Amino acid sequence: DRLIAVLGAGGQVQRLDLLLQAYELRGRSRFALNDTAGAEQDFSALLALNPGFKFGDGISPKVVDVLNAVRRLTIGQVVLSLTPAGDVQIDGRPVSLQAEPQTLDLLAGEHQVTAVRSSYRAIAQKFTVIAGDSVTLALTLERVLSTLAVISIPAEVEVVLDGASRGLTVKGDAEASAPMMLTDLPIGARLDQGLLRGL
Repeated sequence: DRLIAVLGAGGQVQRLDLLLQAYELRGRSRFALNDTAGAEQDFSALLALNPGFKFGDGISPKVVDVLNAVRRLTIGQVVLSLTPAGDVQIDGRPVSLQAEPQTLDLLAGEHQVTAVRSSYRAIAQKFTVIAGDSVTLALTLERVLSTLAVISIPAEVEVVLDGASRGLTVKGDAEASAPMMLTDLPIGARLDQGLLRGL
């Protein structure tokens, strides 16, 4: 009881791993003392912190049944995919997504997924999870900027784009320069001759 009070004080979770263990052990202890309501309360708090929580081996099936009953009332699923694959945040927590759909357990209620990546339009989308049900969300990042790699022969050539100098290319391993990366080009922009001075 004291450990849970300290680790969850002020709504700021400290040492999530220890807090999860504390809720699990107290819930199991309450069940052993025939306090099913108390066990359900602890398992509900446990799932709120880790919706995908599952007991390890050797736990009484009756205790597992209590956890699963609480899960059906409080946890739903979202089937998420991201094209191209990469990292997003769900309610501020980092999650890695693939182009292939993957299923995540989440607390029932409203959530928000955000995806921010260089050269792509940011996504901030809300969705609602229903306990015992699943919702599908397919996210596609829209590219808004392109990247151009400029290599010059010889090196130390000034690169000018739209009348603005981007600096000099630097020596590479051979006769050619190392690639100079221009990362902020609008999609569809046309690059005419005369980009490099000195060629």
